[in-house]
Amino acid sequence: MEKHKKLPRVLIDARMVRAALDGIAAYVVGLARGLRETKHGLEIIFLVHDKSDVDPFFEGFEIVTAQAPFLSPRGWLEIPKLLREHKIDLYHTPSFDSLISCPIPYVQTIHDLNHLTYGGPHQKIYYLAVLKRFAANAEGLFTVSHTMARALGKWLRTDASNIKVVPNSFWQEESSPKSDFLEEWGLKKGKYLLCLTNEKPHKNNSFLIQSYLRSSREHPLVLSVSPSRQPSHPKIKYVGKISQQEIRSVLQGASALLSPSKYEGFGRPPLEALLLRVPTVVSEIEVHRELLAPFEGRGAVLLPFSQEKWIEKLSEIQQGPCVPVPAEVSEEIQKRYSPHIIAEQQIAHYRKALSLD
Repeated sequence: MEKHKKLPRVLIDARMVRAALDGIAAYVVGLARGLRETKHGLEIIFLVHDKSDVDPFFEGFEIVTAQAPFLSPRGWLEIPKLLREHKIDLYHTPSFDSLISCPIPYVQTIHDLNHLTYGGPHQKIYYLAVLKRFAANAEGLFTVSHTMARALGKWLRTDASNIKVVPNSFWQEESSPKSDFLEEWGLKKGKYLLCLTNEKPHKNNSFLIQSYLRSSREHPLVLSVSPSRQPSHPKIKYVGKISQQEIRSVLQGASALLSPSKYEGFGRPPLEALLLRVPTVVSEIEVHRELLAPFEGRGAVLLPFSQEKWIEKLSEIQQGPCVPVPAEVSEEIQKRYSPHIIAEQQIAHYRKALSLD
């Protein structure tokens, strides 16, 4: 009788995943969804910090729990030990969380180099002393856009073609949006502007707030940041960090999604808004041009960093009827960025790193 062949074991770091999904966490959850529905001939394992927090996201997969949280230096000692204990053949860190040394082959996804420009001194030292060396020695290096592949290639002094693009994935949620969220915040569907953001400087929140305050101000402006250290105004609502269900609810009800970022590696919210057929207005930065130009004139508006142009556009949105994005745009995004297609791309890179193809 032929012996059962052992499948190569791939461990994916998912310690950043929490109930409220931000950019990298959403990337990993999307990858898990795609891997679950794709035949790949690999044994996929997810590394988590708190299993109770993430069980629904990784149902059906083997789970390994680490005591070291995401981005903790304690992981430099613990993760190599876990890789050996669980007989892992390939390690995938889908973020800038790096190891000092790794006992097995590994691959890495770097979403952006934001901290080199906007980070503090400790973050910049980490990028230069730890991340750069770790990335340079990976069996495969990935990023989420061609814009970022060029930037990474320049930083690592390698040809951008050596850095493979595996973008974010998007899907229509099976669960219902949180129906009472708008009521809690006194919002009316189609009668507010939304910015899904955080307090990092590259998000350019102050530019948006100043533009809004000089616009017609007929609709409230909603930002997903804490009210602390933010300018107070009766028409501006700071709702803090919100869950995936709440994001879906507040997105579906918005008259437009606004993203005035000065820098992004990918920029998830604008495509998520278009998926839900919500108009989106974004800054005309390189990555927005790459990803959203195909939808310009079909729901996406790209604006330069001119406050006058933003004031004019915000006033126009508030004064006119909310025109939904054509269904064809939503369908195009679902096809282009489906979890299944993204997972297939990633699997091909895993197999290459494992010398299976």
